[in-house]
Amino acid sequence: ASAAMEGRSRAALAAAEAAYPAACGPNPGDRSTGILQQYTVLPLFALVRFGQWRAILEDTLPPDGNEPYPRAMWEYARGTAYVRTGRLAEARAALARLDLIAADPALQRVKVKNINAAAALVRIEEARGSTPREAGAWMLVSRAGVLGTIGGGQLEYMAIDAARAMLARGEDRQKLDVPAHWTYKPPLWFRIFRYFFEAFHTALPTAIFIVMAFMVADVVAEPVGEGQWGLAIVYILASGVVMATIAIFLCAAIKWVTMGVYKPTMKPMWSFWAMRTEMVAVLYGGMVGKVSSEFLRGTPFLPWALRLYGCKIGKGVWMDLTDVTEFDCVTIGDYAALNMTACLQTHLYEDRIMKVGRIEVGKGVTVGWCATVLYDSKVGDYAQIAPLTVVMKGENIPAHTAWAGAPAQPAKAVLLAEPQVVPAPEGKPEIALAA
Repeated sequence: ASAAMEGRSRAALAAAEAAYPAACGPNPGDRSTGILQQYTVLPLFALVRFGQWRAILEDTLPPDGNEPYPRAMWEYARGTAYVRTGRLAEARAALARLDLIAADPALQRVKVKNINAAAALVRIEEARGSTPREAGAWMLVSRAGVLGTIGGGQLEYMAIDAARAMLARGEDRQKLDVPAHWTYKPPLWFRIFRYFFEAFHTALPTAIFIVMAFMVADVVAEPVGEGQWGLAIVYILASGVVMATIAIFLCAAIKWVTMGVYKPTMKPMWSFWAMRTEMVAVLYGGMVGKVSSEFLRGTPFLPWALRLYGCKIGKGVWMDLTDVTEFDCVTIGDYAALNMTACLQTHLYEDRIMKVGRIEVGKGVTVGWCATVLYDSKVGDYAQIAPLTVVMKGENIPAHTAWAGAPAQPAKAVLLAEPQVVPAPEGKPEIALAA
C-alpha cells in the first residue's frame, strides 16, 4: 500500500502479486476466507491504480475459481479499463455482469477483513453523467464508492478519487509515477534549499512594508514639521492607496514572471514548480491581502484586481472572499455572489502530489459562506450552494438546483422543510428555525 501511495508502480505490483502466495502459507490455492480472496485480486487493484489498461484487458485471466467476489473485482477492473480506453459498450456489458454477480447470495457469506460483507462491496448504485463518457464512467464510479471501503482505503484512493476527478473530466489524475525523493524522501540539499527559499519569500512582504513605511515617513515629515496637519493626513491616506496599488501590481508581476498561466497539472510536493506557486500564494496573502484585497471584499474593485492575476470574472460579481491561488483556473460568471470566506479550491495535495484543476462558477450562482468548491468542478447557472457545503472535485452541479452538505447533496428536502418553532424563555418571543 505504501508503494502505491508513493507512486512506485513496480514495487506495488510486485508486492501485490506476492501477497496471496504469502498469505496461503502451506495451503497454496486456498480461497476459503474473504481476506484470502481479497489477496487474490490485489494485482488488479494495483494495475488500475497505475492505469495499466492494456495489461488488464490483454494479460489478466478471469479467476480460476467459482468465488463471486474475485469475479466481481475482475469485472470491475476490466470495466474501468474499458471506460478509460473509450470502449463504453464493453464497459456497459461488464457493468451488467457485475450487476448479476452482486445478486449472488453467496456474497452475503463472504466478509473481507471480517468487516464488510462482499455483497455490500459490489451493490448497485444509480449511474450519473450528462455525456456518454461521463455516464459510462459513473457506472463504474458508483461501484467504486462502495468498493473503496475495503483494503484500508486502497480502492478509495484508486477508484473514488481517481474516477471522479479523472473519468468525469477526461483527465488522468492518478497516473504520476515519480521517485520518492520528489514526495516522501527529499534529499538533504532539497530541504536546505527549500528552507532558504521559503525564508526569503516569507520575509519579503515584511521587507517591502518596511521600505514603504520609510518612504511614507519621508513624504509626511515635511508637512508635519511645518504643522500642516491636514495636509499630512491627506498624504497618509494617499500613501495608503498608493501602497495598496503597488502591492497589487508588484505581486501580479511576480506571478506572471515566475508562474505564467496556471493550467491543470500535477506536480510533486518537492518540485521547484510547487515551491514557486507557494511563493506566489504567500506574497498574495501576506502582502496584497494585508494592504489591499482584504479591504476590497464586497466591492467592484476586488474582481478588477483579480483579473490582473488571470481570473476570468464576469460583470456584476459580488465577492466576499480573497482566497484564490491558481488564478487562471478560476472562471466566474456574470452576477454570481460568493459569500464570506467561501473558497474556490483549485488545488489539493494528495499523497504529496499537488493537483491543480479548473473551477467554473456559472452565471447568477450563489455560493454560501464557508462553502468550498474543489477543483475540476463546474457549478451551473443560477445554482445555489448552501453555507458550509463541500462540492467535491469533478462534480458537475446542474443549473437551477440547490445543494447543501459535505459532500454536496440535492437540498430540495432541506429548502422545503417546515420551520420548527423553538420555545423561548418566558416573556420573550418564540424563535423559528429552519429544519
